[in-house]
Amino acid sequence: MKVTHGKFLGPMQIHEDTRLHGMIDGDVTVVPGVSFDMHGMIAGNLTIEPEASVVLHGMVRGSAFNRGQLKLYGHVHGPIRNEKGGETTYEPEL
Repeated sequence: MKVTHGKFLGPMQIHEDTRLHGMIDGDVTVVPGVSFDMHGMIAGNLTIEPEASVVLHGMVRGSAFNRGQLKLYGHVHGPIRNEKGGETTYEPEL
């Protein structure tokens, strides 16, 4: 898994298993089959494609469009839309 720290300008597509500590200023799409572990903030929307998984420790300022798996330890300011079999689980922050 790739580990990255910093602030990034979106829109951004995640094409490989990634753990990111920081901020993405814009929208993020996680492509099919990829795992994304986000510790920080996404300043736009989050789209999770089928067979992709996201663990969110932090926040999404926009909405989440989930067609894969979302494990939420933080929060999403906008609506969370589970589409086409998407599944969201809510976990308490440790």
